[in-house]
Amino acid sequence: MAANTTRILIETIVRKTLRDIQNAPERSIRNLVDMALNFSKGRFQKSFFEGAQRMLANEHSAYYPLVRNVVNHVDHERLLRFGMNIGYNSCTLGARKIREIETSESFNIPWALFLELKADSFAQHASSYDSLILQGKELGIYTWFLCMDDIRTDIFDLMKKHDDCAFGLICNAQTIGDEILDEVAGLNHIMLSVQMNEHTDALCAKMRKRKLLYAVHTTYSSSDLKDILNDNMLYDMQSALASFTVLIPDADCSAIERELVFDYVLRKRGEQKFSTIIWDMVYDVLSIDTIVSEDSCSAGFGTDGTLFTLADRKNHPKWNLFEHDLQTILKNCFPK
Repeated sequence: MAANTTRILIETIVRKTLRDIQNAPERSIRNLVDMALNFSKGRFQKSFFEGAQRMLANEHSAYYPLVRNVVNHVDHERLLRFGMNIGYNSCTLGARKIREIETSESFNIPWALFLELKADSFAQHASSYDSLILQGKELGIYTWFLCMDDIRTDIFDLMKKHDDCAFGLICNAQTIGDEILDEVAGLNHIMLSVQMNEHTDALCAKMRKRKLLYAVHTTYSSSDLKDILNDNMLYDMQSALASFTVLIPDADCSAIERELVFDYVLRKRGEQKFSTIIWDMVYDVLSIDTIVSEDSCSAGFGTDGTLFTLADRKNHPKWNLFEHDLQTILKNCFPK
């Protein structure tokens, strides 16, 4: 009952703030962050809102135009639902459950899980993925990143069953047609992330017309480092007017190269010169996990169901979601 009351109160405050931001974005967003910090109790919430407070102290921050862009071009109910599923279900209630289970059972639990999916075999395994998400929620996992080679409408049947989760759907722009966009528009707990290419700008215009929350991403290799570090790639990607700009390392990138890119991501966020939130898919996920439960832990499952670790992309062929339950997998692979 207390949790439900708290959630209702938070939703009421956020709805009011979303209305106010359209008239006075700077003052409204600062007031919301200040209030959120005062009521924050968990490590993640305090860390997040303290960082936001420092950024918003900069009157020339490019994040103010970003906020105006998001509030004016994304459906408010979508912002509320997706934000609550991440901020409250995942990083508040879910994080608390993760810490409790990790303490009592002595194994690490990632705050988010990655799933790589193949369109032509998805239906065959849909019940297993449904079971996996249910098991994940029992452990406190409410954030899911799904990467699918060709988006088909049956993926949305799975996500509809779990409207208390936040889903990031990672895909190629050329696989997204109007039928897919209509499906996404009917679900408020999904954010599409589309690969940056020659099709992206046209697709982003369609997503803005439907008031969708979206990101753009690119998979970078060693040969892309120069374009990343001199800002060329970020300038090009900013044209998509996405809320988030995501950098994903190629499997062949070295640890040193990945760390260079993450240092760049942190620096660019601190400079606040780009009206998009730049995000490192590997190290930012690990950083949040460290805040949630001290030990960093990242995991995903490949198209064949095999477990892999995100940081080093190491496969664990002995452990497969189609053969073992999630708790058994995590206990054996991520002991404390």
